[in-house]
Amino acid sequence: MQHQQPSDISDPSPILAPLWRHAMERPDQCAVTDEAGALSYAELRTAIEDQMDRFRANGIAARDPVLVLFDVCIESVIAYWALHGIGAILVVGDPTGTRADIDHYIRATGARHVVAGDSADQTVLSSPGQTVHRPTRTDGAAIGVWEKVTVCKARPAAETVEHLAECGLILFSSGTTGKPKAIAHSRQAITALHETLLKTWKLSPDDVVLGALPFYTIYGLIFSAGSAIYSGATLVLMERFHPGRALQSIERHKVTTAPFVPAMIIMILNYAEKDRFDCSSLRVVYSASAPISETDIERFSDFAGTSVICNYGMTEIPGAAVEVAGHPHQVGSAGRVSPGFEISIRDEGGNVLPIGEVGEIAMRGPSRMLEYLGEPEMTAKRLRDGWIYSQDKGRKDAAGNVYVLGRTSEMIIRGGLNISPLEIENTLASHEAVVDVAVVGPADRVLGQIVSAFVVPRADAPQDRLDEALRQHCSDRLAPPKVPAEYFIIEEIPRNAAGKVSRKALLATRDALLGGP
Repeated sequence: MQHQQPSDISDPSPILAPLWRHAMERPDQCAVTDEAGALSYAELRTAIEDQMDRFRANGIAARDPVLVLFDVCIESVIAYWALHGIGAILVVGDPTGTRADIDHYIRATGARHVVAGDSADQTVLSSPGQTVHRPTRTDGAAIGVWEKVTVCKARPAAETVEHLAECGLILFSSGTTGKPKAIAHSRQAITALHETLLKTWKLSPDDVVLGALPFYTIYGLIFSAGSAIYSGATLVLMERFHPGRALQSIERHKVTTAPFVPAMIIMILNYAEKDRFDCSSLRVVYSASAPISETDIERFSDFAGTSVICNYGMTEIPGAAVEVAGHPHQVGSAGRVSPGFEISIRDEGGNVLPIGEVGEIAMRGPSRMLEYLGEPEMTAKRLRDGWIYSQDKGRKDAAGNVYVLGRTSEMIIRGGLNISPLEIENTLASHEAVVDVAVVGPADRVLGQIVSAFVVPRADAPQDRLDEALRQHCSDRLAPPKVPAEYFIIEEIPRNAAGKVSRKALLATRDALLGGP
């Protein structure tokens, strides 16, 4: 089917200019597809323009904070770009969150509108002051439009984003300690991230990108789905990740680029029927959001016949270090300093350390956040002289490769010695019986902390005396203080949606298994 090309690329938001250009230059190319349907770039532009008109008619204006609770679907892609086009402030939340979560998003940002997908429970969206928009499908249409369905009369008191004239997007930290922090970004920062991934992931209209990550994470919504559309590639969406369905999508759509978290890579490696799928279209697989062992990188590369490339950054400054597609992975590296970014290693006084020394990783560059919304003291602590202080321990080599040893707060201090959980996890992951592992440091009266390992074994691995085999494996490769004092065999490592290990949950599991702390 041929589509009439738009006559120009004029638009109130510069972030949409590349999409309008794709609609002119390749109107019939598939832009996005999911289980319900597909849109070409010409159709996507039309849908975005129509949705901008609908949102405006239903009361959304420039500078309005809008809480988005997106499912992974075409409707969410349309709404994301339409809200950017209006100039609204996107407040990205978890659609499966509780009423307390939703209330926190609203209180922190003063959001007056909620754009909520099907998975968001209507009962949690009845806070006073909200206009709720839901996707509706008419006349048997496979793809719906967002319509106003609920209006509550009272208005929220908070208007905390009024002072941020340049704010275009608010994301929330993973919230593993306390309430998630509201992280404010400009639209220019998001555009800079897309441009960075065009250079490092080398995205182009020839690519087919798998969108298998949740849309309430920056990795899913901005890195993967956002950058795919920004680059003119074809985006293939999965509502929920499943290793078999992911492999099926790769084979069916000839996916070239697949961004995963390590847990997804491990699930694919453990999938019994993985070898019956054709993954030859893949040119690169990306791993981010959490550490991945060198063993799993090697195993996946051998299986899929393609490189696994690492990314390092934070919601506060995404894309700061990305290994470049087409170049081999540097063993141990979490990423390489991206074009236009700087990374330095600092001591406790904030002084820059020489190449190779270990300290706190500090970053600056064009995707840096504006601030933690409503938390000036935290902003001043973490953002100093234009540098984001990461609270991650690590080092950098002369070539710009970044090596992460772990969160400062997660370092295990045993008898005064700082121990990186990642080093031990990588060692255990190299054992042939281990498919997943995490290490924590429970309190100890004598040593301060001890090293405790949680291991998910292969289904066919002999269970008899496995802990002894793992202890010997670690003893042969690690200094004695780093060898775990205890080993727990469990079925699954608890992780959040971004793929990060929940060490708090593991400590609770340990207490339960031992009958108390």
